[in-house]
Amino acid sequence: MGEKVRTTVLIPKELHQKAKDRGINLSRLLEMALMVELELLESIDLKREEFLRQRLLEDKVKSGDEKPSSGMMSLEPPEK
Repeated sequence: MGEKVRTTVLIPKELHQKAKDRGINLSRLLEMALMVELELLESIDLKREEFLRQRLLEDKVKSGDEKPSSGMMSLEPPEK
C-alpha cells in the first residue's frame, strides 16, 4: 500500500490481552478493517451521487427542461 505511519489506538486492556493471546496482529487487523470501511463509504457515496443525479434528471423532466430517456428509472409509483 505504500509508506506506513505510526498511530496510537487506545483499546481496553482486556481486549488487547485477548487479541494477544489469540495471536491477532492488531496493525494488520486495523489496516484491513479500515480498507473495508473506506470501500463501503465510497460505495455509499457513489450510490448517493447516482441517486441525486437521477433525482435531478427526473426534476428536469417534470419541469419540461429535459426529455425522458429510455433507461431512466422513475421514483414515482406507476400510474394505474
